[in-house]
Amino acid sequence: MPVLGITWFNAARYCNWLHHGKTNDLSKLEYGAYDLRNVVDNIPPERSEGARFWIPTFDEYLKATYYDPNKFGEGRGGWWEQPNGSDTELIVGAPSEGGQTNAGLSEYDVDETSAEILRLGAYEDVTSPWGLLDVSGGGSEWVDGPVGTGQASYRYRVGSSAYFSISGDSPTALDAAYAFQAGPAWAPVLTSFRVASTVPSPSTTACGVLAVFTTFPRKRKGI
Repeated sequence: MPVLGITWFNAARYCNWLHHGKTNDLSKLEYGAYDLRNVVDNIPPERSEGARFWIPTFDEYLKATYYDPNKFGEGRGGWWEQPNGSDTELIVGAPSEGGQTNAGLSEYDVDETSAEILRLGAYEDVTSPWGLLDVSGGGSEWVDGPVGTGQASYRYRVGSSAYFSISGDSPTALDAAYAFQAGPAWAPVLTSFRVASTVPSPSTTACGVLAVFTTFPRKRKGI
């Protein structure tokens, strides 16, 4: 099930935990990818040089969700409007009814059907061009980078959730979510996060966004 109600600082601590090889030393949760030991006024620190895992920036999030390196043929990249490699808006509904996302599906009871709607990976045929699952719906996600002048302690949350739709999931729609901000020490009930990492490839190093709603591996890593 989606892990919701996550603060930005908790997401940073998760990155520190991964950075240190899933350490059992609780003191190491405070530094590594992000140095949280001397935070003042809840202003998040910048990502540390050499971080192995980190909270993706808005641009990294967009690329892993909507960019297709082969959209126009081998090696000819381009952007899709939807997070499943198409320009057709996703169908909202349960997987058993032909739905492609649970974004905005707030009307359901605590029964077997609702569990299927919320389950991670339930829309197993809906992936980004890089193989990311659950980009639409589930929970809105933290991204890194300051909100703006005079708001250094705020961070953005992007995307829809199972309880909130932003009139479709697309780069254009997400521009509106760019102002969807919150204090990093606050745990918005509908908010989760993903983790980015460097992924070696034969010719270059790409930035990969990996789902961390759960700890079991996905189909494949994103860029």
